[in-house]
Amino acid sequence: MSQNYNYPCISAEYKGLIQNFIVGFVSGALISSVKNSARNEATQNEKIKDGLKTAIQSGIAASMIAEANHKMAQGHYVDGLFSLTLGATSVYAIEKIGNNLIKKQTAKEVTI
Repeated sequence: MSQNYNYPCISAEYKGLIQNFIVGFVSGALISSVKNSARNEATQNEKIKDGLKTAIQSGIAASMIAEANHKMAQGHYVDGLFSLTLGATSVYAIEKIGNNLIKKQTAKEVTI
């Protein structure tokens, strides 16, 4: 028996974004776990950090691509390009932040 829950504070557009983010997150986590299982030189903590970073990036990319597709299908080309730009910028920022955190962590380990 399926129940249909209606949350009045979340519109249908945001439900779609959340669903696409979850799909991208799960698929990114799965791919990252397969990739990290082959890495023998990395510690378990590094594998978890890399997997989480990749999963978040995949979720953002999936939701922004779906949003851009939806907006461009309606004829809002500038909004669609803005969604793609926002997604690419977010993925790049997460990559740079993740690399900086890893560098700081290794610097702490070396100095101790």
